[in-house]
Amino acid sequence: MNHQSVIYSDAAGYPRRAARLKSICDKMGIPFVHVTPADIGAEGATPVSMPEEWLPITPEYSKTQGFREWFRCHLFAVLGARLLPPSLHYWLIEGDVDGPSETWERLFTQTAELPEDGLWSRLIPHSENPDFAAFAVSPKWCDTYSLGCLIRVSAEGLAIWESTAVETREIFTELVAPSVLTRAKLPIGKINREGMPSFYHVGTLMFNPGRSNVRPNRSDVLLRHPVKRDDEI
Repeated sequence: MNHQSVIYSDAAGYPRRAARLKSICDKMGIPFVHVTPADIGAEGATPVSMPEEWLPITPEYSKTQGFREWFRCHLFAVLGARLLPPSLHYWLIEGDVDGPSETWERLFTQTAELPEDGLWSRLIPHSENPDFAAFAVSPKWCDTYSLGCLIRVSAEGLAIWESTAVETREIFTELVAPSVLTRAKLPIGKINREGMPSFYHVGTLMFNPGRSNVRPNRSDVLLRHPVKRDDEI
């Protein structure tokens, strides 16, 4: 069984960035798959279709399939894992995350032995942000907000995401993804922590303008998000 695999989830089309990340994974012996929502079909990616019963039905979530699927972004890890050999842990990386090759290599190396069933670049408990609107319309057990663009989940955690997909179809993915694991008594944590390499700042990711016509902030060491230009690699 592989120790870790990478699922690159691409709804906008970043073929050059995907190819570079794949080359890093190939070098490290990490299985890699590039997936895209079936109705979008990003260049070079394998189309996957999310089961209708996993998708929200509330009208305000938009009736376009692409948006409804992306609303459940953590479940792309479930779909992508079906295309990979069994692993202990799976990374779900969204297409608008970018960083230097050396940083990706250090990320995969330095986190390889961390035991948590879920790792996120950002986790915020309800007590720290009680006014976040999604908390008000979610079950009380959904008590943690996460940033969903860079996640590592264990095989056990992945199975829980799949088994609860119908139950949680109306819950904001960045709440349900961590909370459903803690409800199942699985440990979760942050990627960045004491003793980790200094290229991680407080949130692991450097924020970038989320517009395709804006050149993003540069960093020689930090991962960056959201980077909307495929030429910015």
